[in-house]
Amino acid sequence: MASWPLTWPKKVVDKAKLGIYSQFEAQRGLPITMLVKYFNSLPDTSWQLKENIRNMVQFKTWNLLEDYTALGKFDIVFCRNVLIYFDDAAKAQITEKMAKILPPHGVLILGYTETLVDPKGQFVGVDDFRGAYRLK
Repeated sequence: MASWPLTWPKKVVDKAKLGIYSQFEAQRGLPITMLVKYFNSLPDTSWQLKENIRNMVQFKTWNLLEDYTALGKFDIVFCRNVLIYFDDAAKAQITEKMAKILPPHGVLILGYTETLVDPKGQFVGVDDFRGAYRLK
């Protein structure tokens, strides 16, 4: 258990980089036409996201309480089921940092159980998309 903080995030990121999904995961909410277009079928019945698509994505582990300047700008940030572990002051700090790395059209996606703590009122909810917020 002592190695958890060091090894767990790396394992998760390494798995995500491979872009391999079970049959169940790949078809969950994805039309078959998109599955065939963007994924390759593997011999074990799993599916792998095509390399040209995988190459469009960067994966990193990052401490949400640290400075984000080195990360650059993002069109979309997925921060699902993470903020629930922080108090409101830390949530506000993280929200403010995320607002700085999103361009005007950028979107922040939170988990369904999370509440956006946005004391500066920088975000507005995206209609018909629970947990999605865009900059005002």
